[in-house]
Amino acid sequence: MYTMLIVDDNPNDRSGITELIDWEEEFIEVVGTAINGEDGFHKAIALKPDLVLTDVSMPIQNGIEMTEMIKQELPDTQFIFMSCFDDVEYLQSAINLDVCAYVLKPIVIPELVKAVGKMRKLKEVDMKREKHEAELVALVEQSLPLLQEQFLKELFYSSAWDGNELAARMKYLKMDLECEQYCVFCVQIDNYGIHYTNESMDQRHLLIYRLQKCVQEAITNPHDSCFLASQGYDRIVGIKKYSKSDISGNLDDITECANHCMELANQRLGLHVTIGISGLSDNLNDVAEQYGRAEYAVKSKIYSSGNRIIFHSEVYEPDHQVHYNYKNMYDELRNVVMGCDEASKLKFMETYLSQEAKFTENYIKSISYTIVNILHTILVENGKRFGDIFEDDFTIWRNLSLIETFADIKQFIMNTIHSVCDCLNKYNGKRNSIVDDIKAVIDEKYAEIENVNQIVEKMFISASHANLVFKQVTGSTIFDWVTAKRMEIAKQMLLNPYVKIYEIPEKIGYKTGAHFRSVFKGYTGTTPKQYQEKYSR
Repeated sequence: MYTMLIVDDNPNDRSGITELIDWEEEFIEVVGTAINGEDGFHKAIALKPDLVLTDVSMPIQNGIEMTEMIKQELPDTQFIFMSCFDDVEYLQSAINLDVCAYVLKPIVIPELVKAVGKMRKLKEVDMKREKHEAELVALVEQSLPLLQEQFLKELFYSSAWDGNELAARMKYLKMDLECEQYCVFCVQIDNYGIHYTNESMDQRHLLIYRLQKCVQEAITNPHDSCFLASQGYDRIVGIKKYSKSDISGNLDDITECANHCMELANQRLGLHVTIGISGLSDNLNDVAEQYGRAEYAVKSKIYSSGNRIIFHSEVYEPDHQVHYNYKNMYDELRNVVMGCDEASKLKFMETYLSQEAKFTENYIKSISYTIVNILHTILVENGKRFGDIFEDDFTIWRNLSLIETFADIKQFIMNTIHSVCDCLNKYNGKRNSIVDDIKAVIDEKYAEIENVNQIVEKMFISASHANLVFKQVTGSTIFDWVTAKRMEIAKQMLLNPYVKIYEIPEKIGYKTGAHFRSVFKGYTGTTPKQYQEKYSR
């Protein structure tokens, strides 16, 4: 139902308009009448009608003047003008005042009802628009935390801000960043890529949400507020502002807040976090620069360890340039792995990854990848791969790429060396057992052996695998070993005065003397007879 005020100096017109039309059927309630413009203005202010139906020509104050005054106070009220004159001046006034309709007297009821219906439709459109705008305003209010986060990220990544634009955005988003001093901080979950990337998106979202709550609790206090934003699923960034310009006191405060934040993350969430702090500034146009400092402080944990607080002012510039020889490193690491001596492992780590040296990030990454590559080469040389130790051949490379600190990289390298040593020890133990069994068969049956299958037929391994293992351990093929065994026996027989040369080939497994003589000369450089003459007493 819409409300209407009738303003007309003619009492008959007022009563006729009020009584001759069923206004309720038109969804209209007549809430009052007025006898002139002045009376109409006061009653409109009191009643706040949706529609004012007014005569134009009235004493004391006409309808045009009254409309102008009411519109200033009640801009949403609609107006319909009535007049006995089809006057161009009146029509122009109606247009200028954005009047809903203009009706000529004497009133034709259907025309007036039609004009009121037009007003009602306009009012319905206005109400729908107002409702939609109210819903949008409510939606913006609900989205305010997200909009504030988005604005904060814009601040961190853009240094070109107009002062008026910055102030307007902050006011609209209800972010009072005006302060004497502020600092930017970054809270990053340590080794997130290793521990949490396999979690579901729900779990990862919940994790960063809980961390943000901990940061909010730790950083905010009644005197100085802060604004936070999440970046991905592994870090929280924020601005903490201070109402007083007190460098020492404010630095003490942010240190205490950061310690509290770390305690909450460690104890409540079981998380290790690194917190980077930019230092203090009094210029909001420097927010992007301060953010860069906080981020750099977090990244600098690669030179030491995580789960700590790092001020940008404390970060040292690494300058330790080391040049290493790949061949020397390979030889040293192979000796370490094959010897499996703890002291040699520690010496190797101290040589290439000393905790005391200030290595550059590039050196740390280069040397760690080189060491792991050499370990893989050593495994392959011994018939093994990383996949025999770890989940597959690629897991170790992925994990190495995700490690964030020098201390963790050192531990990772040491653990990998231990794993390779254990693998090769077990593997070499099995291989040595196979080789010992093959040698035992050769020692016993060297004169009967015609091919490798005869040697390994009771060992349940293939001839090719047996040959591979034997060659890896001894450096010789199985049949070369058989030949060497026969030749050593032949040399002993040649020095025995009771054994004839022609008897030797058959005794050691050769079917013809010519074959024996050819092999013997190839092995010793002399014929059997020359050897006997040279070495017999």
